[in-house]
Amino acid sequence: MTDPSSDKRFALKFRQWEKVAESLQNGERGQTIWCRLRRRESLDNPEVEADLLCEELGLAQLGDKWSSLDSYGAEGLVVRVLGKSLITDYWMMEGIEARAIAEHLFDTFQMPRHYLTNVLSYDDEGVTAWSPLSDSTFDAGVVIMDDQWVGILAIGERG
Repeated sequence: MTDPSSDKRFALKFRQWEKVAESLQNGERGQTIWCRLRRRESLDNPEVEADLLCEELGLAQLGDKWSSLDSYGAEGLVVRVLGKSLITDYWMMEGIEARAIAEHLFDTFQMPRHYLTNVLSYDDEGVTAWSPLSDSTFDAGVVIMDDQWVGILAIGERG
């Protein structure tokens, strides 16, 4: 039986993610944004969970090509892809705003958290190596999960 308070917490968390997704999609970013939160299905395998979420969104399933991140690396990557274009030197938003959004998304999860990404390397110039999630020229995504929920923020750009 599901705890009713758990359902209320999920509804609040879901709305937080929806608001972030709407604000990113309604902006003038010129990017494709995938941002979704849902309950976990596969508690045993984080990669399977990430693939199930990607399948729902029409993104590629990476299987063993997912890379694990620590919390510092995951937050840094989210701030990077929110803040700056993946392929140009154009800033999409101020770093402080990108960090606030990242913290907002991460705070919806309990500890311990698990982080996965399709990005193999990135720097100040952009994403330098990744496993494609979409048909975009470049894309970068971070999957965050705890024992109950899984969420993804992925951004795609065409060159």
